[in-house]
Amino acid sequence: MMRDREMEIAAIAADKSGVLVFARTLFATAGTASLPLLEAVANAALNRFLYEREIDARARLAEVLTDAGMFPCWHDPRAMAALDASDPGFGICLRIVRRALAGLLPDNTNGAIRFHRRDRFPLWATGLVGCAAFGDYVFYNNCG
Repeated sequence: MMRDREMEIAAIAADKSGVLVFARTLFATAGTASLPLLEAVANAALNRFLYEREIDARARLAEVLTDAGMFPCWHDPRAMAALDASDPGFGICLRIVRRALAGLLPDNTNGAIRFHRRDRFPLWATGLVGCAAFGDYVFYNNCG
């Protein structure tokens, strides 16, 4: 049975470490990108978490976001070491995350739960049709 999205998002927002992991993930993945792309990545991350939560109610935001398959930046020490929380771009990412977790960020991805850069084509995307595209990224909502 599908959980109430607003209740799920409120529970996520209460996890302060998850909020920071979310903002760091967004910044490391697309920190210098356009606002629509940043919002799309945030939406895909939140949608993926809610998808995983339906499968396992014990899933935590930080665990889903640090998965190498979804956000490889967590397994690239250079990307994470270069992350500077005083960078104005990080502040933008943190605001986007807070909007997403407050339910104030419209989903511009049509429910996407995965994405990749156009110049890469991961095996999991074989045979799938994108549901949204922003900049150099394609988003998918039919991954499972």
